[in-house]
Amino acid sequence: MSRMSDAQTLYSQYQTADTLNIRIRFHQKYSLQKEPFSDWLFSHYVFFPGMRILEIGCGSGALWQGKLPAIPEPQCLILTDLSPGMVAEARAALGEPSFLSFQTADIQALPFPDGYFDLVIANMMLYHVPDLAKGLSEVRRVLKTGGYFHCATSGAKTVVDYLREMLAGEQVPPHLSFTLQNGESLLKPFFSEITCFHRQDALLITDPDDLMAYIHSLACMSGLDSAEDNALRRLLESRMENGALHIPKEYGTFRCRK
Repeated sequence: MSRMSDAQTLYSQYQTADTLNIRIRFHQKYSLQKEPFSDWLFSHYVFFPGMRILEIGCGSGALWQGKLPAIPEPQCLILTDLSPGMVAEARAALGEPSFLSFQTADIQALPFPDGYFDLVIANMMLYHVPDLAKGLSEVRRVLKTGGYFHCATSGAKTVVDYLREMLAGEQVPPHLSFTLQNGESLLKPFFSEITCFHRQDALLITDPDDLMAYIHSLACMSGLDSAEDNALRRLLESRMENGALHIPKEYGTFRCRK
């Protein structure tokens, strides 16, 4: 099952929100922490009327669903993603209030003026950026002096790392390049007042079919043949105790100021 280490292109992974939504629903169903992750993230944001907000890597717009009426009306809220398919899905999900707009954009070359935004958000995506230093430099450029940058990410151990360790039979290095453990050192050259907020959680998985669907949604696990698929299912079932598989889960977010 060497596919766990196969490189896949980010664009093919996120042309639409289908695979992303599978993973979102999986975490919603099996996370022991029942407060929605988007609600937890919102508790760390500060909004005020007339502000300019940018989200980079908005995906299907899930962060904002059901929340737009609750925030003071900003001058603008611009949701961007590298994938046109994701942008289209976010637009369909959220509509277009007068302050809300959508755009395809790359964090490494943001199409916005210097010092334009009061708040920039980039959740669960910095580990995908090929040139992270360039991306963070662009975030700093478009952020006002005194403005805030919020970026959520995983800890060093994720579901994917658990699977990789299980399949390899030994400890393997974390697969993400930007984590709660190394994020501060990567952000320091660009921002000040960096604070990390941790959200401890775990997954208690009772249905192997759901976990297999999650695995199939991962680019690094695409193309399993039937024999590999069956062997993986048996391995997962052998790890279950009292009808459940327990996987530690660590998420959090950084708040940075320019």
